[in-house]
Amino acid sequence: MAKAPPKAAGGAAAALPYPPRVPPPNDPPRPTTRPPSWRKRRFWLPTAHGSWTWWIGPLLVGLAAGGHPQGNFAALVVSALAGFLLMQPATIAAKVLAGRRPRTDLAPALFWIVVYTFFCLLGVACIVAAGQTHVLGLAAPGLLVFAAYLWLVVRHAERRQMAMEMLASGVMALAAPAAYWAAGGTDYPEPWVLWAMLWLQSASAIANVYLRLDQRRWPDARTRSERLRAGARTLVHHGAGLAAALLFVVLHQAPPLVI
Repeated sequence: MAKAPPKAAGGAAAALPYPPRVPPPNDPPRPTTRPPSWRKRRFWLPTAHGSWTWWIGPLLVGLAAGGHPQGNFAALVVSALAGFLLMQPATIAAKVLAGRRPRTDLAPALFWIVVYTFFCLLGVACIVAAGQTHVLGLAAPGLLVFAAYLWLVVRHAERRQMAMEMLASGVMALAAPAAYWAAGGTDYPEPWVLWAMLWLQSASAIANVYLRLDQRRWPDARTRSERLRAGARTLVHHGAGLAAALLFVVLHQAPPLVI
């Protein structure tokens, strides 16, 4: 059993053999307040990192096919980026309204919704001023899919919705014809060929991801027929993409390298 420290005269405990640490007077004070919540990354940056390629890829492909970017192409990039980033705060706001997140998250989400909406409308105004209003028609399917996604968020049913993700990838692939027209492209039906091929490629990748996720729950031993049935959906999507590429090459709408 440990011995008690010796008592000094008067009953007080004896002084310790080392002095207590006293911070120097010139130490900087530690911060006691946190940064405003609207600065937190989760409010303004989408967490699904793989989705960035869904709109950046088609945008670059359309730019390369058009070949002559103009000032309205920069406006298209601003609008597309703002519309993509808008998904994150809008999703948080929908979760707050559905009772899935605390009410304190609503104000930061609304702040970023206003910011992204402003830049999106600014880009739209520049596109209209450039006389390319036909590009704005490509945003209509995106608005419908976005509204359907928020409806799923409110119902707590947005996870593992492969059909919705495929529709979203097709909407984002519309950035290819938009970039093609903004970059001076005039041929037809080249922009729609780009859109179809990019959508098929994204849909095949999504089907493959869902197959890999399902494989994590498979038992250790599965027969060959069971594995083929499970992978049939992915094979169909990849086969459709290859068939479309072959058709476009035969019709001289795409170079043979796309195969």
